[in-house]
Amino acid sequence: MLSVRLAWAAALITPALLLAVLDYRWGEVAPGIWLYPLGAALTLLAVWELHGLCQAVFGSPPALLWLLAAACPMAAMAVPVYQSLVGLSDEPLTATRVFGCYLAGQFVGLVLVWIAEMGRFRQPGGQAILRLAGTAWSVVYVTVPLAFLLATRCLASNEQGMFALVTLVVTVKLSDSGAYFVGSTLGRRKLAFYLSPNKTIEGAIGGVVFAVAAVLLLVALIRPWLVPHAKAPHWTGWAVLGVTLAVAAAAGDLAESLVKRDVQQKDSGRWLPGLGGALDLLDSLLWSAAVNYAFWAFGWVE
Repeated sequence: MLSVRLAWAAALITPALLLAVLDYRWGEVAPGIWLYPLGAALTLLAVWELHGLCQAVFGSPPALLWLLAAACPMAAMAVPVYQSLVGLSDEPLTATRVFGCYLAGQFVGLVLVWIAEMGRFRQPGGQAILRLAGTAWSVVYVTVPLAFLLATRCLASNEQGMFALVTLVVTVKLSDSGAYFVGSTLGRRKLAFYLSPNKTIEGAIGGVVFAVAAVLLLVALIRPWLVPHAKAPHWTGWAVLGVTLAVAAAAGDLAESLVKRDVQQKDSGRWLPGLGGALDLLDSLLWSAAVNYAFWAFGWVE
């Protein structure tokens, strides 16, 4: 199983790295131009999978409505990413513009879903409310982290934004791998048996250790090359970032496990052997994306 996971992970990492290189080269003009479509595609796929998991719980809402509600904020965020390329705006892409576009798109998406439910309504019974609640929840759960990822990419400079994004993804995924490796070899005490029977306290500690090591190595080796004019690092802040990302990643993983256990499904999808589906791939990033952005936005790391 581990070999299969590693093989698929390598197959995913290679094109992602290529897109990151291209995005970095275009970053002064339009940060996110290459990476954003990848994030949007994975987000839509995750929403599709979430619909498959939860449709019976929320009164079988049409998958198209969930996808529409998710596509509206993603399309809205794409506007400031690409408008500079066609000469529509010379303003730099900022977090304020990202979140503003996201909220506007989310509002439009949810209004369209609400109108669709009004058209479908035939008799009372609470099903319309369930469908609206499920759609709103899916949008918040899966698409808000994409806004934080894009906001992270457009931090103060192209170099800083790319390093912040790379730090997040590499740290979280190495934390996942460390938790899996340590837990499968040394794990004895269960962490959250009813949510995820295979997760152990030893594995969680291993994930934290791997995360801190990943952050410190990235700061020592990659940061001087990627951000040549950066200030001398404050190692305590970076170590705290590693610990916090590991905890947020584990919590995000367990949050998805709650959904899957409640509907009695092991994986959100089967298109990635050994890894599950898109939601399984993204679960640990969904909560840690906001945590990482907060550290950078508040100046706790730089």
